[in-house]
Order: sequence, then structure tokens, then C-alpha cells
Amino acid sequence: KTGDQSLAWILTADARKANQTRMFYTRHNVDRLLSAYLRAAKDLSKATKITLVWTPNQTSHTTISPGVGTRFITSISEVRNLIESLREDLAEEIPNDADEAFFRWYHNTFVIYTHLHQSLDTSLRAISAPNDLFRIATKSVLDYGIACACLSDKDTAYSSKSRLVPIRKLLQKQFESYDKHLDCLGVHIKSARLDIENARNISPFFFFDTDRTIKDLTPTVFEMALKRHTGQDMPANFHRGFLRSQLLGRGCPAEVVDAHLGHANFGESPFTRLSTFDYGLHLDQIARALQEIHDDIGLRPIESRIAF
Repeated sequence: KTGDQSLAWILTADARKANQTRMFYTRHNVDRLLSAYLRAAKDLSKATKITLVWTPNQTSHTTISPGVGTRFITSISEVRNLIESLREDLAEEIPNDADEAFFRWYHNTFVIYTHLHQSLDTSLRAISAPNDLFRIATKSVLDYGIACACLSDKDTAYSSKSRLVPIRKLLQKQFESYDKHLDCLGVHIKSARLDIENARNISPFFFFDTDRTIKDLTPTVFEMALKRHTGQDMPANFHRGFLRSQLLGRGCPAEVVDAHLGHANFGESPFTRLSTFDYGLHLDQIARALQEIHDDIGLRPIESRIAF
């Protein structure tokens, strides 16, 4: 009834599905597994007229047994602490004697926050130079509502990872803040003014390396920033497993979650010719569910303190 294939694979111990993509992005807690198993058992009991035999069960405490599925899934508190750490850095007062090194550091932190925001909103995969959504948002005419993007990151020949992604108002606001930030960055780092303008035109999500050169934002750079702010090794695509597990745990339909993350096996794509998937309903459902998660982790747009 849940429509979530990973839940069925775990409950039936179907080892053949262990390498399915959905299994690498999902963890179900014990309570959810028990509830789904009992619902299925009751339905089978009614259909077969076989009486269920109830036996006492005992499950491990959630702090000892957090669930079944992928091993690395971040918690609400861990993501909230990450966001708070970044926000605290970005809220620092600009020193009166701030030099170019300070502004390079500030930019690197601000671009990480902006990328984290777009990742936790759109489920963008871990790719180098994640610029496309920003470009679409800053060049779109928004007279008729929010902008939407056709996202095709790390796709296959069958477009099985493609999906429609809304650039919601709060993400749009963060992109606008980043655009203003870039407007002023060259004023503060005069020695790299031309390089900043060139990078902005070619790859606006860039960072300053330790040798002061400008480079594309890559998954490796993102992972290094995550470690600085959390103290632990986190994969650059941690947000995808976090989002999938959180959305499913909050009762979001599996087909809606899969459509948002771009998980589709052959014949499952929501936008194929004969698909009956309702994208209008999907966008409404996913927007409400995402906002609940963002409220819990404290994700919201922020202004750059170096913009004017």
C-alpha cells in the first residue's frame, strides 16, 4: 500500500535487490517496518482466512538500532547543526581591517551554503560546477509563478534520472542573494576582479583555493567543507539519502519521492508518453513535504553581509 519498493524488498529479505539505487538512499526505522509488516499480514489473513498467531516482540531502542537500509543517513539534528554552523560563520561582523583573505573565506562559505540550500531543496546530484539551476533562476521571467527546470544530472541513455524540479520561492531568494553577492565580490577582492567576472560568466558556483586561484565547486570541495563544519566525513550526496528517508518517513507517497529524486527503473519514468503521473499534484505535494523538513532543520535564505 505504501508504494515503496525498498520497504517490500527489506521485509521480504529480497537479496536480489540489494544493489538497487533506492536501497542506497533509504533507511527505514524499526517501527515503520513493523507497522508495514503487520498491515500486510492482516490483509493476507483476511484474504486467506488464516488466523494470525500473535507473539510478543521486542525491538532494539532506536539509538541502538536506528533502522534498516543504507548505513549512512544523516539525522535532522545533524543537518540542523551543519546549517547553524554555516549561518554562524556568515553572520560574523566584517572587521574594519578585513583583507582580501577574509572576503575569499566569506565567499567560500557563502557558496557552500547556497549549494547546500539548492541540494536540500531540489535533490541535485553530486556534480562538479552545479550552476544550471542558478542560471535558470536568475534568467527566468517569474510573472506567472515559480520557475521550473528540467534537471538531468548524471543521466543515462534512457533519461531515467531526469525530472522536473521547481525552483521554489525561498530557493529563488537565496539565488538572488548569491547574485547580489557576486555583484559586490570584485569590489572587495580587487586583485581578482577580472577573474571573478570571468568565473561568474562561465561557472558562477566557484571557490578560492588556498593558492588564491579560482576553481569550480566540486563534490570533493563540498565534502571538505562539510567535514570542517561537522567534524565527520560526509559524502557530497548525503542530502539525497536524507531527503528520501525523511520524505518517506513523513508519509510522502513513494512515487512522489522517486519523481523528485529521479529514481526510475525501465518503464517507471513519470514523464514517458503513456504515463499518468500528475505533475501538478506532485509539485504541490513535494513542496509541502519539503517545507516541513526545511522548517525542522532551519533552512532558509540568507543575505550576504558583503553585498550592498
